[in-house]
Order: sequence, then C-alpha cells, then structure tokens
Amino acid sequence: MYEKINKRETKKVTLIKVYYMALPDMRGRVEEAFPMLASYSLDKLKDYYEKERVDWKDEELTEDNYGRSHTYKKSFRKGSKLEWCNQMDERINCPLDQLLFGGYSHWWLDEEKIKKLEVELI
Repeated sequence: MYEKINKRETKKVTLIKVYYMALPDMRGRVEEAFPMLASYSLDKLKDYYEKERVDWKDEELTEDNYGRSHTYKKSFRKGSKLEWCNQMDERINCPLDQLLFGGYSHWWLDEEKIKKLEVELI
C-alpha cells in the first residue's frame, strides 16, 4: 500500500496492490489472456488455480467463438470460473498485454476502483 498525492486536488489517495490472474478463453484466441480473478494475496490466487486444476475431456459438442462445434480437453473443474480457460504459462508480474498465454500480475488501485472491478475479488 502506498499513498499518491493528486496534484490537481491536493488530496492523498491510498493505493492498494491488487493481484490478478489472467487466462485465455479456449473458445477464442488462445494467445489473448483476460483478467479472471483478483485478490489482495498472490498466494490466494495461486492456491485457487491449483485447487481448480484437473484434466478431463468434455465429450459434449460446444460452439467456439467462431461458430465451430467440437469437444474440448479442459484443464479446470467443471462449473469453475476457470472451466473454459487454458492453463497459464506461469509468468509473474508482466503487464497484461504481455500475458499472452496467461499469468499473474498486479494493479495499484484506490478503494473506488476496487469497488468497480469487473472481475471477482477473492
């Protein structure tokens, strides 16, 4: 946590380090990772990732983002928030645009931005 002074309004803004896990959706471009979950603890994200990991083949035909139907070899538990994600390539602290195949990174956010996160905070 650190404080940043907003020069225009001369008030202190407390920024909090929030880690996130970015993973690619297997039904779309596998080289494009998206933030899936966030946490104040990197270890909590890693534990969640490991807890949800399984290898199984979904025999049901499912349509991808391009309109093609096929089966998928999945890496995460059925019904999990990560079910339709590919595994990450284990990089840590890269900017989101460099997490091509997934990984962990962080944002520095104030409380208002944390409340507006579009990913679940665990």
